[in-house]
Amino acid sequence: MCQCGKNKPLSDIEYLIKASGRCFSLDAIPVLAIDTTGISIMSLPISLEALRVLDAIDRRGSFAGAADDLNKVTSAVSYTIQKLEQDMDMLLFDRQGHKAKLTPAGQYLLEQGRQLLQTSERIVEEARQLANGWESRLTLAVDSVMPVFPILELVGHFYREEQGHTDIRLQEDVLGGGWDALLNDRADLLVAPLHPEFARGLHQITLGYVNFHYVAAPDHPLTRLQRPADDEDIREYRAIVVADTSRDRAPLSTGLLDRQPTLTVSSFNAKIAALKQGMGSGFLPVKMADPLIEEGVLVQIPVVKEREPVPVSLYWKPKPGGKARDWFVQNLPSHLKLQCKKVGMDL
Repeated sequence: MCQCGKNKPLSDIEYLIKASGRCFSLDAIPVLAIDTTGISIMSLPISLEALRVLDAIDRRGSFAGAADDLNKVTSAVSYTIQKLEQDMDMLLFDRQGHKAKLTPAGQYLLEQGRQLLQTSERIVEEARQLANGWESRLTLAVDSVMPVFPILELVGHFYREEQGHTDIRLQEDVLGGGWDALLNDRADLLVAPLHPEFARGLHQITLGYVNFHYVAAPDHPLTRLQRPADDEDIREYRAIVVADTSRDRAPLSTGLLDRQPTLTVSSFNAKIAALKQGMGSGFLPVKMADPLIEEGVLVQIPVVKEREPVPVSLYWKPKPGGKARDWFVQNLPSHLKLQCKKVGMDL
């Protein structure tokens, strides 16, 4: 049986690996892995830190972007990848273009490595919860149809009332992005419109309904119709859509017609800017649309097929949680219902 670390406390990662049935020395790379059955000894040339670097490069599209994301200098990121490629005796990136592009081997390593990173974070987090009841970090994903300020207000109440040392991560997602984060354990709580195919098996508290207006700039051709616009009218003109933020699932879309030209942007702020410039039309939550309509920079366009009010709920997985998650489950629904007019929801 492996004896490493016997006489000293285990770090988070050492605890993680030992819990998985193997014992690793993390003092150096390559890592020496000794199977607890005593059957095999192998040298593993990769660490969790190297996987984090690989993941950051893929997400940011460059070594410099990854360095910024990880608070490292670019040379440190480059060295990590060069050392990893040397130790594994394979190329992980195709360096012929300007953008960092993974080779097939690099892509496979990243896909499998992301599962290990998620598992490591989950095991360490669950161990800490068992130790003191408070999560070290709680991630709350909020769909972009919801204003963030009422939830930030609740976060302020949490900091004032509770004595735990939980870091809160509040992330804004679009369409399937929040579901992707919750179902893949990158978020602990989700506030989002219902998608029945994702919600099965989850705990849920209904918060209200979000209503939408179809809008465009005052000089858009659809504003000159003397009747509600039907699908054929709308299909002639470009739709402004916000990109789904999913990482691991097929992207979703709503309010988009077949064969309709589109301009895809990354946020509702960008969508509003494109709408104001007359670049297209599209649905906006009433809370976002009404001030712009009153200001005269956008016009509500009557449509034959109005978008139905969208039910919004709080979701979380049916697994043991810490005190911070329980606090938000208890307080977030009542807080948002009190703020329903501010967030543009109907009860």
